[in-house]
Amino acid sequence: MSVDPYMRGRMNDTASYIPPFQLGAALEGGAVGEVVSLRAATHQVGDHVLHMQGWSRSPRCSRGRPCSSPVPRVISKRLRIEGFLASDQALHQAEFLAEVGPALANGSLRARETVVDGLENAPSAFVGLLSGAKTGKMLVRT
Repeated sequence: MSVDPYMRGRMNDTASYIPPFQLGAALEGGAVGEVVSLRAATHQVGDHVLHMQGWSRSPRCSRGRPCSSPVPRVISKRLRIEGFLASDQALHQAEFLAEVGPALANGSLRARETVVDGLENAPSAFVGLLSGAKTGKMLVRT
């Protein structure tokens, strides 16, 4: 499963482009799964698929220290900020996969990843993601 920065925003019940996590519900997030049975003919048993069907653990709330606001520094340095969401680029996904997939397969492009083993370690992987204790993509292998 993928551990991503946008998940931090889903821990607050505030207006956003994506709804907050719900207590008692499975965590939603990107994952790679293996098809174990079929309801439609779109895949074969054994295929690996990307999905957003949720993780098998429910969120737990804890009160940590609040995030410090960068707004005063942004104003004093007259910076401009533009948000970027990966979903903004969804129209380019097929083109991206057609170009990057073969490069990953032939080794001319290598992905850098930090892999944490065990679903029980997902919370510490998330903390590591936010604190910078990772290289490349943060993943939890279950």
